[in-house]
Amino acid sequence: MPKAGVSTALDVLADAMMNSTLPPEEYSKEQEVIRREFAMGFDDPDRMAGQLLFATAYQRHPYRLPVIGQLKFTINLPKNGDAVYKAR
Repeated sequence: MPKAGVSTALDVLADAMMNSTLPPEEYSKEQEVIRREFAMGFDDPDRMAGQLLFATAYQRHPYRLPVIGQLKFTINLPKNGDAVYKAR
């Protein structure tokens, strides 16, 4: 990306994060997609080995956590979880 476009790109990303809307039926579909993505990762021995390596090597550093997040937190997010988070 050219240097001149960085400001616009950040504005677009910030708007998408802070002002997005998702109808309830779409939210349910997206949660199912996320569950499938987690399942694919759990079924991949290379990915699991990498996660275990990072979890062991970086026990106190955020590198120990998978980029996609943790399933136990992700599937329990309420529909309005983003609004609750933003209100803090």
